Amino acid sequence: MPITPPPGAQHSSVADVYVPAGARPVPEDRTPTGETWDLEGPTYADAVAQEEALLPVGRPLGGYPWCEKRALGGNGSDNMSWLWGGEKDAIVVSVNRVTDNYSTIVIRHGSCSTQPIPW
Repeated sequence: MPITPPPGAQHSSVADVYVPAGARPVPEDRTPTGETWDLEGPTYADAVAQEEALLPVGRPLGGYPWCEKRALGGNGSDNMSWLWGGEKDAIVVSVNRVTDNYSTIVIRHGSCSTQPIPW
């Protein structure tokens, strides 16, 4: 079942996913294999919840099988990532805390492995 985005949500140019309304692309961080969006206003926890609601968690994404949801950081509160695919090619969507009310969303090709996600 496809995700129905809320008004104002924007579509990624890297994968068939959306980012929440109000997210702004960071042009200097856009490549054919990755992009970054700034999201100011919601708390980090709200940014994670908003992005997760726009993702097919537990289901395939554009031909990539679901892999996992992974929290990184000292206590798992600095980065939340969702991964689809395999070791050779995957789609990774991450919400990274910058401050309490400012996060970045990174969408890129990567690897769904047990290794840490390289930034």
